[in-house]
Amino acid sequence: MNPHSIPPKTTPPFTNGHHETPLEASGVSLHRPPPQRETTTFPVDLPLRGLGPWLYGFQRFQLGGLPVARYIAAPWLAVALLAALGIVPGRWITLGIALLLWLGQLALMLRYQRQRYVTFAAAPLPALNDVPLDTTEKVAIYATGLLSVEGRYQQYTVLPGFYRTFATGEHALLCLVQNRKWLGMLSWPPEETGMWYAFIHPSDIERLTWGNLRFGDHDYPALAIEYRLEIPPGPRRKRTEIRQETLYLSSPNLQDLQRVFVDLLTNLPQDRIVTPQSAT
Repeated sequence: MNPHSIPPKTTPPFTNGHHETPLEASGVSLHRPPPQRETTTFPVDLPLRGLGPWLYGFQRFQLGGLPVARYIAAPWLAVALLAALGIVPGRWITLGIALLLWLGQLALMLRYQRQRYVTFAAAPLPALNDVPLDTTEKVAIYATGLLSVEGRYQQYTVLPGFYRTFATGEHALLCLVQNRKWLGMLSWPPEETGMWYAFIHPSDIERLTWGNLRFGDHDYPALAIEYRLEIPPGPRRKRTEIRQETLYLSSPNLQDLQRVFVDLLTNLPQDRIVTPQSAT
């Protein structure tokens, strides 16, 4: 065979009919694509079981844009009004009973609301053999306390989230309010869904306590962070507001919470750590 009759080797055409210059020949170096970030999976929302969780649900979940607690209080006020007008029998006695039931319900709600619908009990410190977190690490927790986003502040109870510490030493909670349903027809306020945060500098921590947190039938290891919070001026605040706040962090995983506690101990004076003796 005549060597001159052999056709030259060509690059195979692509489906669009054009020839493509090989990347090696064009001078472009080949690199592996960057690794994809691991998807963050938040802890699941705890079910509402028990008196405290139910009262929390009545206060937070809505029906027709109003908290369920208002609908529960409405019958007592309606009976009181009808009794005062003489429409129902036992006028003044019925009025008094209805008002007492309404006040009792209100007092019960306020009592649980003041304690964030949870019970925290200080406990002796377990053995702490961990080291502070790296700035790239985060630990899954449930946060109870005041959280904020874009100048808005709201109290939450056992909200799923993560704890981490930045290179500056500032501790951060990154929590997620999901679009939840309860009892089939009750919904979470849609304007609150999304991320909520808390940022605490070590110098603002006043007391750090190890213990246990109970939320209905859930009893988890927990820690309490009492700290100084500075709230800047906003639509409802003309001046900077200084508050003493408490955040409870809890987790079903004892080792995870121990790591968070050790991390919070970094640069924290000894007198700000509540010992078992002072906690009793």
